[in-house]
Amino acid sequence: MDNKQQAGENQLYKVLSSIREGVTFSDSSGRFYVYNAAMEEITGYSMDEANESPDFISLLYPDPKNRKAALKGIEELKKKKSTREIETVIATKNGQLKNVLVSSSLIDYGGRDLFLSVYRDNTKYRMIENQLMENEWKVRAIFDETYQFIGLTTTDGTLIEANRSALEFSGVQASGVLGKPFWETPWWAHSPQLQGKVRQAVKSAAKGEFVRFEATHLDKDGQLHYVDFSLKPVKNASGKVVYLIPEGRDITERKQMEKNLQNAYVKLKETQAQLIQAEKMEAMGRLASGVAHEVRNPLEILLQGVNYLEEKIPPEEKKMFEIVQMMKNNIKRADKIVRSVLEFSRSGELSLGSEDINSVLESSLELVRYRINTSHIEIIRELSPGLPGILIDKNKIEQVFVNLLLNAIESMPEGGKLSLRSYRSRLKWPRRSAGKKLGDYLGFKNDAVVIEIEDTGCGIPEANKKKLFEPFFTTKTPKEGTGLGLSVSRNIIELHKGIIDIESIAGRGTKARVFLRRS
Repeated sequence: MDNKQQAGENQLYKVLSSIREGVTFSDSSGRFYVYNAAMEEITGYSMDEANESPDFISLLYPDPKNRKAALKGIEELKKKKSTREIETVIATKNGQLKNVLVSSSLIDYGGRDLFLSVYRDNTKYRMIENQLMENEWKVRAIFDETYQFIGLTTTDGTLIEANRSALEFSGVQASGVLGKPFWETPWWAHSPQLQGKVRQAVKSAAKGEFVRFEATHLDKDGQLHYVDFSLKPVKNASGKVVYLIPEGRDITERKQMEKNLQNAYVKLKETQAQLIQAEKMEAMGRLASGVAHEVRNPLEILLQGVNYLEEKIPPEEKKMFEIVQMMKNNIKRADKIVRSVLEFSRSGELSLGSEDINSVLESSLELVRYRINTSHIEIIRELSPGLPGILIDKNKIEQVFVNLLLNAIESMPEGGKLSLRSYRSRLKWPRRSAGKKLGDYLGFKNDAVVIEIEDTGCGIPEANKKKLFEPFFTTKTPKEGTGLGLSVSRNIIELHKGIIDIESIAGRGTKARVFLRRS
């Protein structure tokens, strides 16, 4: 070898030594003529160790599968004399496995076929790639398995990702929504107003704003759900918005719980008011009884005195006679009020018997027949025959019906229609009358007989409806009523473990309903 050739080879060795990939020249017997420093670093073996080994290929490829592939590659190079590239796994001197990319070519070097092989250590890249794949799998798992609806859009609102929860909720495939403007996807199709709101939200989020509002979605069965929706901007390192994340959380159950809680609160307040009213009524009953007894005796004495004076007034003293008559009428009116108060205050004093409720209603009607005729009122009967007997105090129930009939008649001074109905009913929901304690309900699904008295009169103003059963509340003049009629009626019905309801629309009439247990 002359100096010039020697210098060329030295230069070649320097170049090969500086290359980061492992480079080898070897013959078909496996002897290496070039084995650079990078190759030593990759394998841990020096060129001398490689050449001294009786079967270096077995050391480099301990896995039979990889070793067979390497030997097959050598044979193919001999036949086809072309470049071959494979990715394989080799073992280093200390037993470490490395992932390498091997590029081999068959070169004619001075009339001899030599194998030029370049080994690139891909171990770190593969580790990073595997880690990235694992991380991507984890992110995808979280993305798909969360119960929340999550997606990804471009800054113009084009949907490019949607998680499994969102897709399954609406029963759509990813191919049917990806690539579409987000506001045109099925989640918003039921509401043009929401579509416009989402479109505006995309514009705001693209500017870097966080947007959040309550929305609704239709599920795959067409049921409406309430959703806590948000749209978040995703920024790159320079602060530019590059993506938007739409996110939705189904809050239908929470909304229902809030509604139930609100309803429970309202019912609690109503019950509290009813309990307070019940205690007031009990106290008033005890007070009224004592006062009424104390007042009746003086009234009796006053009435006796007025009767005596009436007999002694000469016929020509008309003015004095009128005054005495006025005194007498007012004493009787006061006595009537006292009797009503006593009736109101009595509790548990019932003389019960099984009665035909239609007969009781008819007899009550006869007691007010004169008022009906003089008021030009048409009676409409819708009384069901064969109703079961009702265990009631007939006189007290008649008093209730007369009270309700008189109220109906007085609401129709210009005439009208008075409908009387009776029928049997099984209650489909728990009901109670105002003021009763919780334990005194006419229970759920009880078999009851219902009596309705409905008029076409002036109705009851909304402001007065809550006061109907309050003692002494009346819209009549002092000469027309005491305001105790409905209070006494309710007391009587509740003594029978029944219910009395009043429904009314101002200007259109009133319907009174009495529910009584069958015998």
